[in-house]
Amino acid sequence: MVKIMENENIHPTVTVDVERNVPENKSRKIILNIAIMGILAALETIMTATVSIPIPATTGYFNVGEGLIYFTAILFGPYIGAFVGGVGAAFADILMGYAFFAPGTFIAKGAEGFVVGWVFKKLRENNSINNNWKLFSFILGSVAGGLMAILADGSIPIIILGSILTLIIWILGFTVQKNISVKILSMMAGGIVMVLGYFLYESLIVNLILPGKYLNPLNVALIEVPINILQVLSGIFIAIPLITALEPVTKLYYK
Repeated sequence: MVKIMENENIHPTVTVDVERNVPENKSRKIILNIAIMGILAALETIMTATVSIPIPATTGYFNVGEGLIYFTAILFGPYIGAFVGGVGAAFADILMGYAFFAPGTFIAKGAEGFVVGWVFKKLRENNSINNNWKLFSFILGSVAGGLMAILADGSIPIIILGSILTLIIWILGFTVQKNISVKILSMMAGGIVMVLGYFLYESLIVNLILPGKYLNPLNVALIEVPINILQVLSGIFIAIPLITALEPVTKLYYK
């Protein structure tokens, strides 16, 4: 719209009124969330299916999909984390021929993504942790390493990864990132939920869906526990550098 304004003591001026149909902030946020959910869920499916190792003893498979679930939950919150974890990983099960795992995956990994995002949000707002973050990093690193050693039950890879995790928490927590320990604790909380979810699903539910699938469901579920712990640890190691690299960019465009 163009307006010409004239006054006998003022030279004619031309003002241009440009009308733009810009969506409201809420609508833009909804559209952005849907786009993020779709893209990251697809990436979760690809990542889970591509980097995977079959486990004959449990008829399941090891994968590194936790990394993207943790990344998503920390940067975009519990609800997007839950969607990406549940939907993305369940689709991978279906595509790879593990459809009987899909219902359990949808619940276990959906809950995992939600818990990571929710715990991180709550801990980030905790003033006691923020004011004593170095002490918190030291305690968390010690507890994480000790817990991994206990749960490892003699498994050397888990013991080694647990020791590396302790060093990462201590080094980064003391020098690089103030809230790195909060992020890792949030991932560990979500990981515990995932491990417990699969344990219950394999020991109680699978044989209801496929009668006779497991001769000893409890034994299969126990075998799966250290494998799922390895998935949690690998997910943390993948997520931390991704979050460190992309968090500044995300904060600019996603608020």
